[in-house]
Amino acid sequence: MHQKAREKEAEDAKKAGENGEEGGRSFLALAPRGKRDEHSWPTDGGYRLDGSSCSSSTSSSGTPLTGASSSVQAPSGSGAVVGGGVDVDIEEDDPELREALRLSLETYKQEMKAPPEEPPADAEDICTVVVRLRNGEKVTRRFRKADTMEQVFQWAEYEASQQLPVPSFAGSSCVLVQTVPKRKFCKLSGHISLCEGDTEGISIKGCDLQELGFQRREQLMMTQM
Repeated sequence: MHQKAREKEAEDAKKAGENGEEGGRSFLALAPRGKRDEHSWPTDGGYRLDGSSCSSSTSSSGTPLTGASSSVQAPSGSGAVVGGGVDVDIEEDDPELREALRLSLETYKQEMKAPPEEPPADAEDICTVVVRLRNGEKVTRRFRKADTMEQVFQWAEYEASQQLPVPSFAGSSCVLVQTVPKRKFCKLSGHISLCEGDTEGISIKGCDLQELGFQRREQLMMTQM
């Protein structure tokens, strides 16, 4: 009985080859009796006697098979995002990139205007503002309570441009967070708004520090929007 089954399978394979069915030359692989369940049967055709799944990334027609990885390793230093979204870091020793970053930083520093001199320590109605920059450094300056948040941002961003190796916000957006009371002063494209809790930000253009409730000493933390 078993011998007849083998002859029948061999005959079927021979006929398939003569009919020119797709897949090239046909062959027959027989598993030992009782061993067929120990091996895998890939859904895309083919029987692996070693029991492993199909690992080829393409079929004979060049079409990617299901489950094949599409990620491609980019050359070192390309800075590209390829395949499945792998971010390849740009080499730090790239002279052209380093020079471009240096020129960008110099241009940014030149565009930042230095703030005017701060009022004397014995002046009336002054407020000492302490800002913690994104690199952890703290800077301190006195302001008159008649000054505005525009002036505070101008000073804070100027100090950041002098201390951070590469500006992360580049003057486009910046946030100064106040913990007591809990609120945020947000600058976006030159417009400054006050955000408290879950409320939508309101413009504070022209509002001085006195109107904003600044006391003798205030602490703020710089973050990026």
